[in-house]
Amino acid sequence: MSLLILFALLIFAVGLVGGPRDTLHQVVLGEAAPPRYRTEAFAWLGTLMWAGYAGGTAATGNLVQHTGGDITVAFAGAGCAAVVAAALSLLVRTPAPEPPAASGEPAGATRAS
Repeated sequence: MSLLILFALLIFAVGLVGGPRDTLHQVVLGEAAPPRYRTEAFAWLGTLMWAGYAGGTAATGNLVQHTGGDITVAFAGAGCAAVVAAALSLLVRTPAPEPPAASGEPAGATRAS
């Protein structure tokens, strides 16, 4: 099997998990951010995600150029970054639910219709 076909299969496999990964980012962020900060949290997610893509692309290009075109180091670096990101994701905790707003009625009271 040629290296190009192997590389194409690898890229295809990585692409298959891209959608679920991005979906999980949204779910985890939505659950972790307090409701009043969710819009801001999603804005920061988009900002930092694209800044990370730009920084990672620039760093990888420089790394490949400095290694004389050897992409092995870039793949190893990407793998290490993925492992670190996965480990850090374990630190995300869902906050305790906020208490309901006081309505002036005692807890458990029901209105007569």
